[in-house]
Amino acid sequence: MGLCGSKESQYPDVDEPKTAQDGAVAQASARASARASAAKIPRSPRASKHSGRLSTASTKKAKAEAAEEASRSAVGRLMQENDGRCRRFSDEYDDSSAHVLGSGMSGSVFTAISRRTGLRHAIKTLNIEQMGVDGMAELRREISAMRRLDHPNIVRIFETYEDQEGGQIIMVLELCSGGELVNKLMAQPQNQGLSEHVAAKLLTKMLSALRHCHEHDVVHRDIKLDNFVYESAEEDAELKLIDFGLSHVAAAGRGSVEAMKGRVGTLSYMAPEVLKRLPYTAACDMWSLGVVAFILLSGRRPFHSRERQEKIDRILHTEPNYNSSSWATVSDTAKDFVMQLLVKEPTQRMGSADAMAHAFITSNKAASTGKELANPAAAIAHHAHVLRSMQAFSGASMMHKVALELLAFATPSAQLDDTRQIFYALDTDGSGTISREEFDAAMAAHPELNSAALKTLFETLDFAKKGELGYNEFLAATLGGAQQLSSLDEPTVRNVFQMLDRDSDGIVTRDDLLQCLGVTTSEEELDCMFEQMGKAHDGKLFFMDLFRLMTGRDGTKQAGITLKVTGSSSGPSAADKRASAPSLASLGRSSTMSNVTLHSEAVSHNADPLAKAGRSVWASKGRSVQNLNRFLAASTAARLSKSAGAHDGAEGETSEPKTPVRPRKSSADGTTMVLTAAAPASALLPMPSAAPGTGGAAAPAAADKI
Repeated sequence: MGLCGSKESQYPDVDEPKTAQDGAVAQASARASARASAAKIPRSPRASKHSGRLSTASTKKAKAEAAEEASRSAVGRLMQENDGRCRRFSDEYDDSSAHVLGSGMSGSVFTAISRRTGLRHAIKTLNIEQMGVDGMAELRREISAMRRLDHPNIVRIFETYEDQEGGQIIMVLELCSGGELVNKLMAQPQNQGLSEHVAAKLLTKMLSALRHCHEHDVVHRDIKLDNFVYESAEEDAELKLIDFGLSHVAAAGRGSVEAMKGRVGTLSYMAPEVLKRLPYTAACDMWSLGVVAFILLSGRRPFHSRERQEKIDRILHTEPNYNSSSWATVSDTAKDFVMQLLVKEPTQRMGSADAMAHAFITSNKAASTGKELANPAAAIAHHAHVLRSMQAFSGASMMHKVALELLAFATPSAQLDDTRQIFYALDTDGSGTISREEFDAAMAAHPELNSAALKTLFETLDFAKKGELGYNEFLAATLGGAQQLSSLDEPTVRNVFQMLDRDSDGIVTRDDLLQCLGVTTSEEELDCMFEQMGKAHDGKLFFMDLFRLMTGRDGTKQAGITLKVTGSSSGPSAADKRASAPSLASLGRSSTMSNVTLHSEAVSHNADPLAKAGRSVWASKGRSVQNLNRFLAASTAARLSKSAGAHDGAEGETSEPKTPVRPRKSSADGTTMVLTAAAPASALLPMPSAAPGTGGAAAPAAADKI
C-alpha cells in the first residue's frame, strides 16, 4: 500500500490469483508460522539496555546485523525501534482525528499527530498474524531499504513500534499531503502530457532518487506514477518516492548489478525481463521510469490494452508509438531520452547515471535554475551563511553535532526548503550526496580556503565517515551556525532529547548514544562526548544539559524558566528575570530540571541577604529544609511587618511585601531549582493565609510544608 498517498497502491494483473481454498490454507499456515516466530522486527544486538549477552550460536547473526547497520545511512541510524516496553505508540501519538489514507488486508495508513511536536505524520499499521512469514519478510525489506536512504526526494521513516498486545507493527513516516503525481496528470486535457520543461523537472527528481537507491544497494521494483507524491499542496511542493514494500536490498556495492528473481511490480510498468521470469537487475527500475516518462510527455501509456495477455505481448514484442498526435510537439531530445529507457534488452538500457547526464535532463535543469543556484560556487557565494554554519559545525563538540543531526532529522522538509535548494545545486551529478570533488568545486567561491583547510572541513562534516556528505549531514551542518538555533524552544529540544533517550528513563547514557550512532562508534568517541559535556564522572546527560548545549543560553529565559550555571559569576539581569511570570505547564516533562530557577524567586532570593546568610548558617548545622523554610518565612514576615508600619501614614502609597524565599529542591543530577510565588501558589508550595497587620504578607509559616 502507499505510505503517504491518498489511496492504496495496487499491484494488478501480476500473477494469476490463487483459488479461495488455496488462499485460506495459505493464510492459516502463515498465521501459525507468524505466531511461532513471534514476528519481531530485526534490531541491533544493542537495541535494548536490558538484553543479555549474545550466545555463541547467535554470533553469526550478530555479525550480519552489524554489517546491516554499517550499510545504513547516517540518518537511518537515527530511526528508532520501540518494542513497547519503554514507549508505546498511543503515548506518543494522537490519532483521535486520524484521516485514513489507505487500507488493505494486512493493515492501513492514516494520519496521527505527535504529542511531542504537534506535527502530523503518516502511520502505517500492519497486522502481524495476517502478514504471515512472507509479509514479515517484506516488511523487513522495506525498513532495511528505507534505513539505507537519505535523499530529499525519498520519503523518510522516523520510527517503528511493536504492539504485541494488539498484534501490530506500526511505522511512523513523513506525511506527504499533496496527493499523487498521477492526479496532476489526470487534470491535463485528454491525450496531452505535461510540458517538456515540467516533465524534465519531475524526471530529474525521480532520476536522482533512483540513482541514490541503486548506489546504496536498493532496487525499488515498483516505480510508477502512483508511487510519486507531493509533500504538500503548495504549487512548488517537492516530489517524494514512496512505498518500498517490494524493494530488494542487494549486497554491498552491488545495487546496480546484483541479479534478482520474482515477478513483482505493476504490470503496465513491468520490464520484459521481469515478465519473462528471468534474472534481472536494477535496470528494471529504469524501464519503469521510461514508462513514467512516456506518460508524462504524451499523456498516454506505451503498451496499454484492456486485455491482460495482450498487454503482456505488447510489452514483450512491440515498440511504443512515437508517431501519434500526442508526440507531435515533443522534441527529438525528449523522444531519445524515452527511447533509451524503453530498450527491451536490459544490458543496452540507459542507467540512472547516464540518464542524469542526458541532454534532455541537463538542458532543462540549466534553464530552470536561477543565477544564484546556477553552479555550486554561485550557490555558496550567494549564501554566505552556509560556509559560516559549516565552520561552526566543524568546531562544535561531538554531542552538539549529534544533536544537530537529530534536529535536522526531525524538522519537516518544507521548513528547510532554502537549504534543500542549495543542496541540489551542490549535488551536480544528482546522486543525492555531495562528493569531495563537488564540495571543492562549491568552495571555489572562497579561495582563502586552501586544500588542507577544505580537506579538514569536509572530513569534520562527514560525520558518518563515508567519504561523502549525505543530505541530513548537510542540513545539520548548515544549522550549525544559524541564528535560528538561538530561538529554539523547549519542545523542539525536548524532542531531540527524547530521540537520544532511547529507553525513555529521562537520562541519556552511553547505551543510548550507542544505539543512536551505531556499533561503529568507538568507546573513545563516547568517552570524548561525555568529557566535552563535563559528564565524564557519571556518563549521564539530562535535558537541561542538552538545552544549554543546543541554544547556547545560560541565564536567559526560555519556556518560562531561567537557566543558571552553578557556581558561575555571570547570570541574567534582574530585569530579564522579571520579564515574565513562569508557568509549570511550560516546563513540560523534564526529568531533571537541571539548574532551573524560576524568575520571581530568583529576584527575591538574590536581593535578600538574610536568605543568603540564613541558608549558609542553616546548611552548616545540617538542619532540614522544612525548618529553614519556616525560619526564613518568619524572619521575612517580621521585617515586612515593620516596613508596613513605617509607611502607614504615607498618602497614596501602599506597602508591597516581598515574596518569601522558597526552599530549593534538589534535582536528579545534583543541581537545584528554586520554586517561586510567581507561579500559582497551589502549583508550587502551600501558602499560609495573610495575618492581620502584615499588609498581606505571609504569616510565620508553621504550616508551610513541602
